[in-house]
Amino acid sequence: MNKKNFIKGTTLPVALFFTMATFAPAWGLQPVSAAVETVQQQNSIKGTVVDSQGEPIIGASVLAEGTTNGTITDIDGVFRINVRPGTKLKISFIGYTDKTVVAKNDIKVILVEDVTALEEVEVVAYGTQKKVTMTGAIASVKGEELTRVSVGSVSNVLGGQMTGLTTVQYSGEPGADAAEILIRGKATWENASPLIQVDGVDRESMNDIDPNEIESISILKDASATAVFGIRGANGVILITTKRGKEGKAKISFTTSASVLMPTKMVEQASSYDYARFHNQMMTGDKKSPMFSDAVIQKFKDGSDPIRFPDIQWADYIMKNATLQSQHNLNISGGTDRVRYFISAGAYTQGGLFSEFNLPYNLSYQYRRFNYRTNLDMDVTKTTTLSLNISGNVNNSDQPRTSQGSSGLIKNMYYATPFSSPGIIDGKLVNATSEIFSDGLQLPFTGSTGMGYYGNGFNQSNNNALNVDVVLNQKLDFLTKGLSFKAKGSYNSSFTVNKIGSGGSVATYTPVLMEDGSIAYRKFGENTDVKYSYSTGKKRDWYMEASFNYNRTFGDHTVTALLLYNQQKEYYPKEYPDIPRGYVGVVGRATYDWKSRYMAEFNVGYNGSENFAPDLRFSYFPAGSIGWVMSEEDFFRPLKSVVSFLKLRASIGLVGNDKIGGSRF
Repeated sequence: MNKKNFIKGTTLPVALFFTMATFAPAWGLQPVSAAVETVQQQNSIKGTVVDSQGEPIIGASVLAEGTTNGTITDIDGVFRINVRPGTKLKISFIGYTDKTVVAKNDIKVILVEDVTALEEVEVVAYGTQKKVTMTGAIASVKGEELTRVSVGSVSNVLGGQMTGLTTVQYSGEPGADAAEILIRGKATWENASPLIQVDGVDRESMNDIDPNEIESISILKDASATAVFGIRGANGVILITTKRGKEGKAKISFTTSASVLMPTKMVEQASSYDYARFHNQMMTGDKKSPMFSDAVIQKFKDGSDPIRFPDIQWADYIMKNATLQSQHNLNISGGTDRVRYFISAGAYTQGGLFSEFNLPYNLSYQYRRFNYRTNLDMDVTKTTTLSLNISGNVNNSDQPRTSQGSSGLIKNMYYATPFSSPGIIDGKLVNATSEIFSDGLQLPFTGSTGMGYYGNGFNQSNNNALNVDVVLNQKLDFLTKGLSFKAKGSYNSSFTVNKIGSGGSVATYTPVLMEDGSIAYRKFGENTDVKYSYSTGKKRDWYMEASFNYNRTFGDHTVTALLLYNQQKEYYPKEYPDIPRGYVGVVGRATYDWKSRYMAEFNVGYNGSENFAPDLRFSYFPAGSIGWVMSEEDFFRPLKSVVSFLKLRASIGLVGNDKIGGSRF
C-alpha cells in the first residue's frame, strides 16, 4: 500500500469524527476543538520490519494494541501508521514470532522465525514433509483428539475429524463394531478399503490399536500423495504414527475411563392385544374370517392368563438396559541424550447387551483386549540411530452360537410374535401352543420366538498378535550434506484359536390347562451338554525396505529426494501353505520449493503383485503436483488482514488396486 492510498484510507474516519463532533451538545461528545487537539497529538510513525538476516518482510501486520488501527509493510518492509508516540504496536507475520514494540519514528523491528510454525511437519508416504510446502492432498489429526471419547476401535472416532474421510458403522457388536472407512468415496469395485500403515508397515486393521499409543493419523487422498504405493494406492492410504520418547525426565501417564452403553432407540412393537386386533382387521379387509376369537383378544387385553396367552416385548425381555465399557492405559516415556523410550500397556473391555439367563457358559456378546507397546530409539553414534518397536495385543471375544450372527439375532427378535412364548418360567423355556385348551380357547398360530439363541451354544475367539520393527537411520553428510540412508525390517505374526460349544440342546415346555384351572407343562426334548471343539489359524508376514533420502537447502531453494526399494511377503499356512502373497516395488520422489512459495513434486512407483500373471505383474504409477502460496505475493498484501494464508495446488497421477475379484484373498 503506497502513501497516497494510506492517507485516503485514514482521512475518512477523521472527517466522520469531525462531523459527529458537531452534535456534541445532543450526544454528550467532546467539543470539536478537543477532537482536533487529539488528532494533532498523533504522528505518522514510520518503521521497518526485517527478519533475522536483515531482509525486509513484505506484508507484515502492524496493529496498535487495543484498537483496529493498523497497516501492513510494503515491498521494502516499511510501514507508516498514525498513532501517538509511546503506543504499543503488535507486529506479526506468518512463520514468525509476534513482537510488541513501543511506537517511535524510524523504528526498526526484527522478527524471529517461529521454528515451530515453519518446521511443522506432516507424515507422508515413507517420510515427512514441511506442512507449508506440501502439494499433495493430505489431512491429519493429532492423537489427543482420539482419546477424548472412550472407544475400542479407532475408526469409530475418525468420522468428522478429517475432510475426505467417510466412516460407516454397521454393527454395535463388541469386538466387531469397527466402522468401514472410505477416502473420497468408493474408488474401486470389490475392495475399496484404504491401505493402512502403522509406523510405515502395512497392517490389516487399525482397530486393535490402543488410541493412547497414537501420536497422529494422516490420510493421503489424491494420486500425488499415494502414487508411491502404486498398485495399492487407489483407495487412499491411512498412516498411523505411534508415540516415541523424548529426552528428559521420565513422564508417567495413567488414564482410565468407564462408560455406560445403552440402546439408543429400540423399535416399538405391537402388544399381543394390538397384534390380534390388527390381524383380524387385515383378514376382514381381505374378505376372510378373523382368526383371533374375542375371548383370546380379551385374554390379551386384561393379561389374566400370561402363560397360555403371553404378551412379551422381546427387545425388553432379551436385552439389558445397559452394559459397561472400560478403557485403561499406563505409559511411561523419557530418555537421555543417547536413548529414548516410550512404553505403554492398555486394557479395554466391553460387555454385551443380551441376557444370559443363568446358562453355564457365556452367552452374551463380550470383548476384552490387552495392548502393549515399546518404542526405543538409540543413538549408536552421532550419525547413527537404531530404533526398535515391539507391539501387540491379546484379545478375546464371546458370542452366542447362531447361524445368523448378531444382525440375524436382532432381526429375529423383531420378527418374533409377542404371544409366541412367555419366556423362562421357573427355569424352563416355555413356548406357546396352538392346541385347543380344555376351556375351548385356542391360539390360531404362535409364530417364532425371540429366544433363538438360548441353549444353542457359544463361540469364543482368542487372538494373539505380535509386531516387531527394527529401523536403522544413518546420516551420510560425510559424502554430501543432507544425504541419509534408512533400512527397515518388520516381522508380524498372529495366532487365533476359535473355541466352539455346539450340539447342546434344552428342553422346551408347552402349557396344559388342568381341570382344576392350574397350569401344567408338557415337556419336549432333553437338556444335553454342549460339545466342545476348536480350530486354529495362523498368519505371518515380513517386510523390508531400504532407502536413500536427500534434503538440502541452497539459499532460498530447498530440494529433497527419495529412492526406496521395498518387498513384502504374507503367509497363510492353513489356506495356502506353500504360496505366499508377495509384493515388491521401487519408489522415487523429488520435491522443490523456493522460499516456501513455489513448490513442485514428482512421485513414481514401480511395483507389482503376484495377484496377476507374470507378464502383467508390474507397472509404473507416476504422479506430479505443483503448489503456489499466493498469500506471499505482493499483490495479495491488501487481503492479508482477511486471509492470512492461501495456497493453490494441482496434481495428476495414476494409482492402482490389486485386490480385485477372482484373487486368492
